Amino acid sequence: MLSLVLKQSRIIRKMEQTEGIVLRSFDFRETSTLVIFYTRDFGSLKGLAKGARQKQKQFGSSLELYSHDFITFYKSRTSEIHLVGKCEQKNFYAGIREDILKSSFATYWMELIRELIQDKDEPLFEFLLSSLSYLEKEANLPSLILPFFELNLLKLAGYGPVLDHCVNCKKSSENFKFSSELGGIICPDCYNKDPRSIDVLPNTISLMKVLTKTQMENLPRIRVEPKLLGQVKGVIHYYLFHSLGKKPKSLQFIEQMMKSQDKVQSSVGV
Repeated sequence: MLSLVLKQSRIIRKMEQTEGIVLRSFDFRETSTLVIFYTRDFGSLKGLAKGARQKQKQFGSSLELYSHDFITFYKSRTSEIHLVGKCEQKNFYAGIREDILKSSFATYWMELIRELIQDKDEPLFEFLLSSLSYLEKEANLPSLILPFFELNLLKLAGYGPVLDHCVNCKKSSENFKFSSELGGIICPDCYNKDPRSIDVLPNTISLMKVLTKTQMENLPRIRVEPKLLGQVKGVIHYYLFHSLGKKPKSLQFIEQMMKSQDKVQSSVGV
Protein backbone atom coordinates (compact mmCIF):
# COMPACT_ATOMS: atom_id res chain seq x y z
CA MET A 1 0.00 0.00 0.00
CA LEU A 2 2.79 2.44 0.90
CA SER A 3 4.55 1.77 -2.40
CA LEU A 4 1.32 2.78 -4.13
CA VAL A 5 1.21 5.93 -2.01
CA LEU A 6 4.73 6.82 -3.17
CA LYS A 7 3.71 6.50 -6.81
CA GLN A 8 0.58 8.51 -6.24
CA SER A 9 2.46 11.22 -4.33
CA ARG A 10 4.29 12.13 -7.52
CA ILE A 11 1.02 13.47 -8.91
CA ILE A 12 0.73 16.71 -6.97
CA ARG A 13 -1.28 19.87 -6.76
CA LYS A 14 0.00 23.33 -5.92
CA MET A 15 2.42 23.97 -3.11
CA GLU A 16 0.83 24.63 0.31
CA GLN A 17 2.28 26.15 3.48
CA THR A 18 1.14 26.00 7.10
CA GLU A 19 2.28 25.73 10.71
CA GLY A 20 2.21 22.30 12.29
CA ILE A 21 3.12 20.30 15.37
CA VAL A 22 4.56 16.81 14.96
CA LEU A 23 2.19 14.26 16.52
CA ARG A 24 4.12 11.20 15.34
CA SER A 25 6.94 10.30 12.99
CA PHE A 26 8.49 7.01 11.96
CA ASP A 27 11.00 5.72 9.46
CA PHE A 28 9.84 4.65 6.03
CA ARG A 29 12.06 2.48 3.89
CA GLU A 30 15.77 3.25 4.05
CA THR A 31 15.92 7.03 3.91
CA SER A 32 12.46 8.60 4.30
CA THR A 33 10.17 9.55 7.20
CA LEU A 34 6.39 9.47 7.50
CA VAL A 35 5.02 12.25 9.70
CA ILE A 36 1.64 13.07 11.21
CA PHE A 37 1.22 16.80 11.91
CA TYR A 38 -1.57 18.75 13.52
CA THR A 39 -1.67 21.95 11.48
CA ARG A 40 -3.21 25.37 11.85
CA ASP A 41 -4.83 25.43 8.41
CA PHE A 42 -5.52 21.78 7.51
CA GLY A 43 -6.02 19.92 10.79
CA SER A 44 -4.43 16.48 10.86
CA LEU A 45 -1.98 16.09 7.98
CA LYS A 46 0.08 13.07 6.93
CA GLY A 47 3.30 13.86 5.11
CA LEU A 48 6.11 11.93 3.48
CA ALA A 49 9.54 13.51 3.90
CA LYS A 50 11.49 11.72 1.20
CA GLY A 51 15.15 11.20 1.99
CA ALA A 52 14.77 12.98 5.35
CA ARG A 53 17.31 10.76 7.08
CA GLN A 54 19.88 11.70 4.44
CA LYS A 55 19.03 15.40 4.23
CA GLN A 56 20.03 16.44 7.73
CA LYS A 57 20.63 20.06 6.71
CA GLN A 58 17.18 20.28 5.12
CA PHE A 59 15.08 18.71 7.89
CA GLY A 60 17.36 18.61 10.96
CA SER A 61 15.31 17.89 14.10
CA SER A 62 12.09 19.38 12.69
CA LEU A 63 10.43 15.95 12.30
CA GLU A 64 10.86 14.97 15.95
CA LEU A 65 7.83 14.55 18.22
CA TYR A 66 6.05 17.80 19.25
CA SER A 67 8.36 19.99 17.19
CA HIS A 68 6.59 23.19 16.06
CA ASP A 69 7.36 23.77 12.37
CA PHE A 70 6.56 25.90 9.37
CA ILE A 71 5.76 23.32 6.70
CA THR A 72 5.93 23.50 2.92
CA PHE A 73 4.18 20.55 1.27
CA TYR A 74 2.60 19.42 -1.97
CA LYS A 75 -0.93 18.15 -1.67
CA SER A 76 -1.53 14.83 -3.40
CA ARG A 77 -4.48 14.47 -5.78
CA THR A 78 -5.07 10.82 -4.99
CA SER A 79 -3.66 10.05 -1.54
CA GLU A 80 -4.08 11.19 2.05
CA ILE A 81 -0.28 11.25 2.32
CA HIS A 82 1.29 14.41 0.93
CA LEU A 83 4.85 15.22 -0.06
CA VAL A 84 6.75 17.35 2.46
CA GLY A 85 9.13 19.70 0.71
CA LYS A 86 10.56 21.61 3.66
CA CYS A 87 10.17 22.03 7.44
CA GLU A 88 11.50 25.15 9.13
CA GLN A 89 11.59 24.57 12.87
CA LYS A 90 9.97 27.31 14.95
CA ASN A 91 10.37 25.69 18.37
CA PHE A 92 12.13 22.49 19.43
CA TYR A 93 10.97 22.78 23.08
CA ALA A 94 14.37 21.83 24.45
CA GLY A 95 13.17 22.55 28.00
CA ILE A 96 10.60 19.78 27.66
CA ARG A 97 13.01 17.26 26.16
CA GLU A 98 15.51 17.75 28.98
CA ASP A 99 12.95 16.62 31.59
CA ILE A 100 11.62 13.06 31.41
CA LEU A 101 8.32 13.86 33.15
CA LYS A 102 7.65 16.89 30.95
CA SER A 103 8.51 14.94 27.82
CA SER A 104 6.15 12.14 28.87
CA PHE A 105 3.35 14.70 29.35
CA ALA A 106 3.99 16.16 25.88
CA THR A 107 4.05 12.66 24.35
CA TYR A 108 0.70 11.90 25.97
CA TRP A 109 -0.77 15.15 24.66
CA MET A 110 0.36 14.30 21.14
CA GLU A 111 -1.30 10.89 21.42
CA LEU A 112 -4.58 12.46 22.55
CA ILE A 113 -4.59 14.94 19.66
CA ARG A 114 -3.79 12.16 17.21
CA GLU A 115 -6.62 9.98 18.51
CA LEU A 116 -9.29 12.63 18.97
CA ILE A 117 -8.79 15.36 16.38
CA GLN A 118 -8.79 15.30 12.59
CA ASP A 119 -10.39 18.54 11.43
CA LYS A 120 -8.95 22.03 11.35
CA ASP A 121 -9.53 23.94 14.60
CA GLU A 122 -7.42 27.06 15.08
CA PRO A 123 -8.39 27.66 18.76
CA LEU A 124 -7.36 24.07 19.49
CA PHE A 125 -4.06 24.60 17.65
CA GLU A 126 -3.39 27.72 19.74
CA PHE A 127 -4.31 25.83 22.92
CA LEU A 128 -1.77 23.15 22.06
CA LEU A 129 0.96 25.72 21.39
CA SER A 130 0.30 27.60 24.63
CA SER A 131 0.23 24.32 26.58
CA LEU A 132 3.61 23.25 25.21
CA SER A 133 5.09 26.68 25.96
CA TYR A 134 3.79 26.52 29.54
CA LEU A 135 5.11 23.00 29.98
CA GLU A 136 8.55 24.10 28.80
CA LYS A 137 8.82 27.21 30.96
CA GLU A 138 7.16 26.12 34.22
CA ALA A 139 9.76 24.90 36.72
CA ASN A 140 7.28 23.19 39.08
CA LEU A 141 4.37 21.57 37.29
CA PRO A 142 1.02 21.96 39.09
CA SER A 143 -0.76 18.77 40.09
CA LEU A 144 -3.80 19.74 38.00
CA ILE A 145 -1.95 20.10 34.69
CA LEU A 146 -3.06 16.74 33.25
CA PRO A 147 -6.79 16.94 34.13
CA PHE A 148 -6.77 20.57 32.96
CA PHE A 149 -5.34 19.63 29.57
CA GLU A 150 -7.61 16.59 29.17
CA LEU A 151 -10.82 18.44 30.01
CA ASN A 152 -10.07 21.48 27.86
CA LEU A 153 -8.94 19.36 24.94
CA LEU A 154 -12.20 17.40 25.13
CA LYS A 155 -14.13 20.67 25.31
CA LEU A 156 -12.36 22.21 22.29
CA ALA A 157 -12.76 18.98 20.33
CA GLY A 158 -16.52 19.00 20.93
CA TYR A 159 -16.50 16.09 23.39
CA GLY A 160 -16.66 18.11 26.61
CA PRO A 161 -18.89 16.51 29.27
CA VAL A 162 -22.07 18.31 30.38
CA LEU A 163 -21.50 19.41 33.99
CA ASP A 164 -24.14 22.11 34.66
CA HIS A 165 -27.33 20.02 34.44
CA CYS A 166 -28.56 16.52 33.68
CA VAL A 167 -27.34 15.64 30.22
CA ASN A 168 -30.53 13.67 29.52
CA CYS A 169 -33.44 15.76 30.86
CA LYS A 170 -31.65 19.13 31.39
CA LYS A 171 -32.88 19.39 35.00
CA SER A 172 -30.76 20.53 37.94
CA SER A 173 -30.31 18.29 40.96
CA GLU A 174 -28.33 18.08 44.19
CA ASN A 175 -27.66 14.39 43.57
CA PHE A 176 -26.25 13.01 40.37
CA LYS A 177 -24.04 10.38 38.80
CA PHE A 178 -21.66 10.63 35.87
CA SER A 179 -22.41 8.85 32.61
CA SER A 180 -19.68 8.32 30.04
CA GLU A 181 -22.24 6.83 27.68
CA LEU A 182 -24.43 9.94 27.74
CA GLY A 183 -21.57 12.40 28.14
CA GLY A 184 -22.14 14.13 31.49
CA ILE A 185 -23.95 14.15 34.80
CA ILE A 186 -27.38 12.55 35.17
CA CYS A 187 -30.04 13.14 37.84
CA PRO A 188 -31.81 10.40 39.89
CA ASP A 189 -34.76 10.37 37.45
CA CYS A 190 -32.36 9.40 34.65
CA TYR A 191 -30.11 6.88 36.43
CA ASN A 192 -31.82 4.08 34.52
CA LYS A 193 -30.63 5.59 31.23
CA ASP A 194 -27.12 4.33 31.96
CA PRO A 195 -26.80 1.48 34.51
CA ARG A 196 -23.00 1.81 34.27
CA SER A 197 -22.95 5.44 35.43
CA ILE A 198 -20.72 6.10 38.43
CA ASP A 199 -21.21 7.95 41.70
CA VAL A 200 -19.55 11.33 41.81
CA LEU A 201 -19.23 13.95 44.56
CA PRO A 202 -20.38 17.57 44.08
CA ASN A 203 -16.85 18.84 44.83
CA THR A 204 -15.50 16.72 42.00
CA ILE A 205 -17.87 18.24 39.47
CA SER A 206 -17.23 21.73 40.88
CA LEU A 207 -13.48 21.36 40.36
CA MET A 208 -14.02 20.04 36.84
CA LYS A 209 -16.08 23.16 36.08
CA VAL A 210 -13.30 25.38 37.44
CA LEU A 211 -10.74 23.65 35.22
CA THR A 212 -12.77 24.43 32.09
CA LYS A 213 -13.00 28.13 32.99
CA THR A 214 -9.48 28.96 34.14
CA GLN A 215 -6.18 29.54 32.35
CA MET A 216 -3.23 27.16 32.59
CA GLU A 217 -1.02 29.80 34.21
CA ASN A 218 -3.55 30.09 37.08
CA LEU A 219 -3.36 26.39 37.99
CA PRO A 220 -0.72 26.84 40.75
CA ARG A 221 -3.22 29.05 42.63
CA ILE A 222 -5.78 26.26 42.88
CA ARG A 223 -5.24 24.19 46.02
CA VAL A 224 -6.67 20.69 45.95
CA GLU A 225 -6.52 17.77 48.37
CA PRO A 226 -4.95 14.56 47.00
CA LYS A 227 -8.20 12.65 47.49
CA LEU A 228 -10.22 15.16 45.46
CA LEU A 229 -7.51 15.26 42.78
CA GLY A 230 -7.67 11.47 42.52
CA GLN A 231 -11.46 11.58 42.14
CA VAL A 232 -11.28 14.21 39.40
CA LYS A 233 -8.67 12.23 37.50
CA GLY A 234 -10.77 9.08 37.89
CA VAL A 235 -13.92 10.66 36.43
CA ILE A 236 -12.06 12.31 33.54
CA HIS A 237 -10.24 9.10 32.63
CA TYR A 238 -13.45 7.09 32.92
CA TYR A 239 -14.95 9.42 30.31
CA LEU A 240 -11.81 9.81 28.20
CA PHE A 241 -11.15 6.07 27.89
CA HIS A 242 -14.76 5.57 26.84
CA SER A 243 -14.36 8.23 24.14
CA LEU A 244 -11.10 6.71 22.90
CA GLY A 245 -12.12 3.09 23.33
CA LYS A 246 -8.82 2.37 25.12
CA LYS A 247 -6.30 3.63 27.66
CA PRO A 248 -3.48 5.59 25.99
CA LYS A 249 -0.12 3.83 26.26
CA SER A 250 1.70 7.08 27.04
CA LEU A 251 -0.59 7.71 30.04
CA GLN A 252 0.33 4.32 31.47
CA PHE A 253 3.99 5.38 31.38
CA ILE A 254 3.20 8.66 33.18
CA GLU A 255 1.31 6.80 35.91
CA GLN A 256 4.23 4.43 36.43
CA MET A 257 6.63 7.37 36.70
CA MET A 258 4.47 9.23 39.21
CA LYS A 259 4.03 6.11 41.35
CA SER A 260 7.80 5.69 41.40
CA GLN A 261 8.22 9.32 42.47
CA ASP A 262 5.66 8.88 45.25
CA LYS A 263 7.55 5.83 46.57
CA VAL A 264 10.83 7.75 46.57
CA GLN A 265 9.26 10.71 48.39
CA SER A 266 7.67 8.40 50.97
CA SER A 267 10.97 6.61 51.61
CA VAL A 268 12.75 9.91 52.40
CA GLY A 269 9.85 11.30 54.41
CA VAL A 270 8.77 14.03 52.02
